[in-house]
Amino acid sequence: VMLGYPSCKPQLGSSANTKNPIDLSNIDKRLPMLVYISREKHPGYDNQKKAGAMNVMLRVSALLSNAPFVINFDWDHYINNSQALRDPMCFMLDPRGGQNTAFVQLPQRFDDVDLTDRYSNHNRVFFDGTMLSLNGLQGTTYLGIGTMFHRVALYGMEPPRYRAESVKLVRKAAELGNSTQFLNSIPDGAIQERYITPVLVDEGFSNDITTLMTCAYEDGSPWGRVIGWVYNIATEDVVTGFRIHWQGWRSMYCSMEPAAFRGMAPINLTDRLYQVLRWSGGSLEVFFSRSIDLQRIAYLNMSIYPIATMFVL
Repeated sequence: VMLGYPSCKPQLGSSANTKNPIDLSNIDKRLPMLVYISREKHPGYDNQKKAGAMNVMLRVSALLSNAPFVINFDWDHYINNSQALRDPMCFMLDPRGGQNTAFVQLPQRFDDVDLTDRYSNHNRVFFDGTMLSLNGLQGTTYLGIGTMFHRVALYGMEPPRYRAESVKLVRKAAELGNSTQFLNSIPDGAIQERYITPVLVDEGFSNDITTLMTCAYEDGSPWGRVIGWVYNIATEDVVTGFRIHWQGWRSMYCSMEPAAFRGMAPINLTDRLYQVLRWSGGSLEVFFSRSIDLQRIAYLNMSIYPIATMFVL
């Protein structure tokens, strides 16, 4: 399902009247291009849950807009601050090192939390303490929500390999798939200052998008290992962030008021304990895995916190 590009001219709303007391005459009511994706699922393939969906959207968005920055947040969150997109881009466009910043992580904040935050849903110590302090190392880890990425960082490229003045494809075509249009979009995706021309959505373009969404597209390719979101692990977000750091990128933690994003939190103890159990299991899985050893040691506090908290209690 696709909502096309908005027109170039502003479309102002209606003035206040008896049926609608709100004056919208100075409000531009155009909507940005919106695409709803329902990817292919096949009994012979593992859909890889959220990680698989994110990789599909990464490829499809390359054909639709190919914007140099990608932001993700879950279905139960919404943008709460009009500067939520601008502030992370300031880090990435910083001439003092922004080109080496792979992603900017923003904290999670929730609406349905009581004044005492009895279940510690806001995780103030974790976000405003641990995450902020990691800016002094290689940067915060990726938490799977409220994050803005450099698109090329998700393609498995190392930061020194691309610059605006000498952008080139550094991977073989077979590693990224068999879509010529997608491969051609990769060098352009690394250029930050450019005009995005609306694409012509015809039958051929729709077929290209369908190809990128098929289950078989990633067969025999590094998607899910060194390209895109990592597969076959419960905490694909943390491991994806570790892999990006391992490739030489940095990251940043950014907090703002009012909060950039807000969402729904567990409202009872049972749901909260289940959520913590899932996070703890994923963290221990990262700690005992055999990949990304140096990152696992550098961010030891994150991967063993389920064990460390037992002694605190």
